[in-house]
Amino acid sequence: LLAGAGSMYTMIAGPVSDNIQGVTGVQQGILIARQNSQIALTDFEISVTNYLRDVEMQYGKLYLAFQKHQIELDNKQDAERILGIVTARRDASGSELARVVEAREGTLLAEQRVLEALDEVYNQESELRLLMGFTLQNERMIYPTDPPLTAEMKLDWNGALSTALTRRPELRRTPADGRQRPG
Repeated sequence: LLAGAGSMYTMIAGPVSDNIQGVTGVQQGILIARQNSQIALTDFEISVTNYLRDVEMQYGKLYLAFQKHQIELDNKQDAERILGIVTARRDASGSELARVVEAREGTLLAEQRVLEALDEVYNQESELRLLMGFTLQNERMIYPTDPPLTAEMKLDWNGALSTALTRRPELRRTPADGRQRPG
């Protein structure tokens, strides 16, 4: 109806077209295209932020799986050492036989836990590989070299809030009335 009604309308709705693009018969204008471009950019920023968070979380899970595996290896060595001590104390009559059997069962249980922990390491490492786009057939294993940070952090909450309100894509995308923009 208002096609060709001035430069402002044309910037919003677009130039008049021979083929009907919508109810008005005009294409998408510069202002709408710019808005859609901003929405696509914030969607991209959100995706990148989520991806980095997911990689960081998976790296932490892999680190913890390696730590658990090392703990289970240490427990297995302790169980084997106990088995050696109990076996050496066993007298010729076999009165310590029950303790030897119990120590062997402890060694087997510790070995089973080591294998379960190693399986968890492989699972976490393959999830990190898939998340990062690496192939699973690579012979080199991803090993976390740096532990997750454990230092105490003192945050400036007012500064963090103002930074979040100005820089977070989710908040920049949300209009002032609190409703989510379509798109």
